[in-house]
Amino acid sequence: NLPPGASVLIKITYVAELQVEGENIVFSLPGTVAPWTQEAALDETTQTDVDKVKVRSRSHNLSVQVSIEMPFNIYSVESPTHKIRMKKTATKATVELCPGEVMGAGFQVLIGLSEIHVPRMWVEEDE
Repeated sequence: NLPPGASVLIKITYVAELQVEGENIVFSLPGTVAPWTQEAALDETTQTDVDKVKVRSRSHNLSVQVSIEMPFNIYSVESPTHKIRMKKTATKATVELCPGEVMGAGFQVLIGLSEIHVPRMWVEEDE
């Protein structure tokens, strides 16, 4: 349980197949649920131990950090929706929203790869 006025850090791991558009791989993170489903989501009861608080305000402190790992060299990383900060090596990058940026309708990152149209497969093994 959280006391009133507490700050909360929520970490979400979001795994998705990325789309190729032109010469970029595109990562999109929606900023809201579909407008016609918002009330139903707010009214949903997922637990009964503590009182439910419906949050409709959009003035929250929010940070978004995206870790990128690609099988080929990354030559560009940009966001058409937000100002971002980035750290990058040849095949890895970390992107985060600049301070003061708000989520709005969504966040998008365009990733340019040196060999974008070469077939590839990524295999992960359980440890």
